[in-house]
Amino acid sequence: MMFALEVTILWTLIASVYSAGFDIRLSDGDTRFKGRLEVYYAGQWGTVCDDNWDQANANVVCRELGFGPPLEPLINNVYNGYNQPIWLDEVECTGTESRLSACQHATISNNDCGHFEDVALECSGLSFDFDIRLSYGDTRFKGRLEVYYAGQWGTVCDDNWDQANANVVCRELGFGPPLEPLINNVYNAYNQPIWLDEVECTGTESRLSACQHATISNHDCGHLEDVALECSATDSSVRLVDGYYKNVGRLEVYYNKNWTRVCDARWTEANSQVVCKQLGYKRPEVWVAGYYIGDGSAPYELNFYCSGGESVLWDCRTSDYNNFYNCYSPVDIQCTSEDEYYSEGDVRLVGGYYEYEGIVEVYLYGTWGTICSANWGEAASIVLCRELGAEYNGEVSSVYKFDTTQIGFIPVHILNVFCSGDENSLSDCDLYPNDYITCTTSDNIALSCRKDDSGLSGGAVVGIVIGSFVGFCCLYTCFCRKKKTNEPETNNSTNNPSETGIPIELQTNGNQDVMPLAPQPELVDLPPAYDSVMQEPDRYKTPIDIEETPPPAYMGYPNPPLNPGFDNQGW
Repeated sequence: MMFALEVTILWTLIASVYSAGFDIRLSDGDTRFKGRLEVYYAGQWGTVCDDNWDQANANVVCRELGFGPPLEPLINNVYNGYNQPIWLDEVECTGTESRLSACQHATISNNDCGHFEDVALECSGLSFDFDIRLSYGDTRFKGRLEVYYAGQWGTVCDDNWDQANANVVCRELGFGPPLEPLINNVYNAYNQPIWLDEVECTGTESRLSACQHATISNHDCGHLEDVALECSATDSSVRLVDGYYKNVGRLEVYYNKNWTRVCDARWTEANSQVVCKQLGYKRPEVWVAGYYIGDGSAPYELNFYCSGGESVLWDCRTSDYNNFYNCYSPVDIQCTSEDEYYSEGDVRLVGGYYEYEGIVEVYLYGTWGTICSANWGEAASIVLCRELGAEYNGEVSSVYKFDTTQIGFIPVHILNVFCSGDENSLSDCDLYPNDYITCTTSDNIALSCRKDDSGLSGGAVVGIVIGSFVGFCCLYTCFCRKKKTNEPETNNSTNNPSETGIPIELQTNGNQDVMPLAPQPELVDLPPAYDSVMQEPDRYKTPIDIEETPPPAYMGYPNPPLNPGFDNQGW
C-alpha cells in the first residue's frame, strides 16, 4: 500500500512539470498573428492562465507558430474565452524551448484562474519566412514542393490545395502559371518532415509564406499527400543553374521553347544587374574565383545589350549570336540580397549577449549564412576569434545558448573547414562545400571569444618604441646643452678666493703658466645724460684724488696661453 502511494505521488510530481505534447493556436484576433492563446488537449481547445506569463513564454509561442518575435507578449482582458476549459496555469519557459509543451507548467486543467486571466498575445508576422523549391522532377518546373524551415527541407500536405496556392508557388519561383496545380502520388518523400498543412492562398500573395496555414509541423497527413506540381516556363524566364546556392550559377534563358546559354564575350555589368533584379535580388556580387559551375550543354543563342534600368532581361536589346566558335565560356552570375557591400569570407557573431559571442555567420557566394561543418575544430575557432580581434576561450557553445531568432531563416553554409590555426581570417582556410552533410539549426557553429586587453598591439608597441627614442633624444640634447652652458662656472670654482673675489688658482702646463678666467663684469650705473651734466656741472665734477685705472682685460673660454716672458704685471 505504501509503495503504491509513493508511485502515485511520483507520477503526480512528474505530471505537474511535464505533459504530453499538445498543439497551440491564436484565436479570435483580427489577424492570424494576434489573439487568445489556446491549447488542444483531450479533444478540446482550452485557454492558458496568465499566472507567471512573461516574455520568454511569448517567445516560445511565437516561434512554435512560425511567427516572428512577440509584439505584445500579453494582452489583458480582450480576447477572453468563457465557454472553454482552462488547460494550463503557472507556465514557465526559459525561452529556448521549441514548443510550449516543453515548458514547465502545472498539471493539465489544474488552475486557480478565471477567464479574465486568459493569455492573449500578438506576434510579428514579418520575420517568419521560408524558401521553397520543386524537387526530383524531370524538369526545373516540375516536382515535389518543399519548404526550408529550421535548417531542413520538408514537404507540404495537399489538404485544401488548389489553383490559387499553385499560382503563388509558380510566381515565387519565377515560372509561368501552373500547368498541373497538383500531381498526386508521384514525387512523394518518406524521410522528410511535413512542415505545412491547410495552406490557403488568395492567389495574390508574392510568397507562399504569406498565405494562411496551420502551425508549422502541425498536420494530420502522410507522405502520400505530399504536394507536387508543374509550372510553365515562359520566354521571359531566366535561371541560374549548377550553382551550390540558388543565387549563384550559370545563366540560362528560355528561348524558342528551350533553355539556352549566353556567351560572356559581350556580357556587361549592366546585364548582370538586370538579371539579378529579375530574380528578386538587389544587385550582382563579385564573382567567387575558383567556384566551378561548369559549361553545361545548352546551345548559345543570343546576345543582350542592357542599360541596367530594365525590369527583365528580355526588355534589353537582343541579337542572334552567330559566332559560336568565338565563345569560350558561358555567363556565370552571383547575386546578393544585401544592400551593403561585403567581402567574400567576412564573418560575424549574431544572437550573443556580449560583443564577442554568438552564432557564427559567414558571407559566402553573396549570402550571409550560418556554418554547419562536420570537421569544425579548435583551429578554426581560434582563427575566427582572431579575425574578430579577440581570443578563443576554448569552448564551442550551444546554438541555443544565444538568441536564435536573430539569425532568421537564412541559408546554412554546409562546408568542410580546414584551418591550421595560424591563419589571420577564416577565408584563408580551406573551405569546401559538402553535399553529404544533413544539418539542422542545432548543428550550426556558435562561439564565445574574449577580448584580449592585457597585451599591446603591434602598432602600439612600435609607437611606444618610437616615442621612447624621440624622448630620449630630446632629454639627451637638453642635458648636454645644459652641461655645456654650466661647465665654465663649474670649472672656475675654488676654495681659495682672493681678496677681490677673483680666482687666483693657476694651472701649470709644463713650464707655462695659464691665467685664470676674468670675472664677469658687474652691472654699473649708466653715465649721466649730457643735458643733466650741463644743468648741474657741480654735481657731476670728477674728484681730483681718484686715480683712474683701466678695467681688467676679459679673456674668453678656452683660455689662450700667455706668450713666454710675460707675467701678470706686464699684462
